[in-house]
Amino acid sequence: MEVIEGRQPVREALRAGRPLHRILIADGAESRGTLAEIVSLARSAGVRVDRVPRAALDARATTKAHQGVIAEAAAAASRSWREGLQRAREAGEAPLFL
Repeated sequence: MEVIEGRQPVREALRAGRPLHRILIADGAESRGTLAEIVSLARSAGVRVDRVPRAALDARATTKAHQGVIAEAAAAASRSWREGLQRAREAGEAPLFL
């Protein structure tokens, strides 16, 4: 499972339609602005939103920059370089491998 930390990264994952298992929000965090949008997008996508103590977020986070929001997502599927090359060709794009 992959952990996505921070308000902007979680919001962008939701906007991009990334499959998320659930979103954890710190107890006491005010649901306005970006956080309200995250909750709204999550509800629209059918993603569970749980309020948890900040200590639980701190324990789950891999950095100290979670901003009171963490999303749990399935690990991104890895592809072979051949699959990447084929997809780039089909899309008419130049492949970039790192």
